[in-house]
Amino acid sequence: MNDYTLDSRGDVGAWTREASMTALSDLACLVVEKDPSIITPEIAKMLICCLVQQACEKIDRTRAHAGRLFEKLLYHQPEIPHIPWKRELLKLFPKSEVKKINWAAPADTFPKFTCLLEFPVYMYHVLLGLTVSVGGLTESLVRYSSSSLYSYLYTIQNNEEKISVFAELVLQLFRENVKMDRISIPLLKMVDQVLTRGCFEIFAADASCKFAIELLDRVKKEIYRSGDPQKLMAAADVKPHCVRTPKPGSILSKRRDATPGPPPDIVLCENQSQLLTCQSGTVIQIDHADYGRTEGDEVCGGPVLTTNCSADCETAFGRGWKSLDVDVSQSCYLFLGKPKENAKAEEKCENRGGHLVKIESAAENKMILSELMDTHMD
Repeated sequence: MNDYTLDSRGDVGAWTREASMTALSDLACLVVEKDPSIITPEIAKMLICCLVQQACEKIDRTRAHAGRLFEKLLYHQPEIPHIPWKRELLKLFPKSEVKKINWAAPADTFPKFTCLLEFPVYMYHVLLGLTVSVGGLTESLVRYSSSSLYSYLYTIQNNEEKISVFAELVLQLFRENVKMDRISIPLLKMVDQVLTRGCFEIFAADASCKFAIELLDRVKKEIYRSGDPQKLMAAADVKPHCVRTPKPGSILSKRRDATPGPPPDIVLCENQSQLLTCQSGTVIQIDHADYGRTEGDEVCGGPVLTTNCSADCETAFGRGWKSLDVDVSQSCYLFLGKPKENAKAEEKCENRGGHLVKIESAAENKMILSELMDTHMD
């Protein structure tokens, strides 16, 4: 059942898997007629789980064969003992409908089998099969497998316990299939799609999210010394999601207009003339502004800061601060190596006149990721 041999003809291991499924099904039917006690709960579980996994994979012929054998065993008389969650399976696959199912058609099979993600005993095998399909190449295969997966995830995305179980399964697939490109490449593609659609947003508030940290580590190990462009591009799509919420205390962000204490209401650039519009509607023509001065509340009813808008970050704020050339944010950043709890990290940032970094655009996310990967992550 684990033969995925490839050669110039394609997935020739599929022939072996199909023959194995046939043999297992025939053997189970013979045994249950002679001595049902031979089929233990563990044997029944592995038998059905193998068929479920193959029914979720990418080859139409293999998927159809697995589906037909699944139907045969589910409704076999005498009954196959110890099939996990059999009552629920009979509701999902009622006898009146299974005869009409085209087991080779993605539109028929994936919505049905994806429902088995609700049952812990089937989750791993369904997800393993779906991974190869969601990250596949055929348009109809990807469309129906991915839409079925997303539909399930949207129903549990606010349930932290269920999402955490799903996230752990994703990590388990990475751990058990290191450098196994048949699974790791589509797995990277699937993870990118799931993250892009916000299915793991429940973790966003957790700055020390273990899932994001381990996922990044697994991605780095997967592409280590890899020259496969397909794998490298898939990994590049996943990496930005992993640092969307940085480790507490790892990064400080500081605007060019930032100063210790309360922020000024109005910021002027040194040696530039400009119009100053007050909240009252009064407009003041500024002919010249001296760097470093902060006027009182009598000017437009609030503090006004003059700063050097063209100075580099290190000149403006001190050693270690740098610009990442993110046009949309115009921020200065300070990277620190020691993680801290979120509250302490925020307090330290404020003491330096800045704030804990908050990603505000795709461009900013990309530049911070690049800096982290180049100089701040082993």
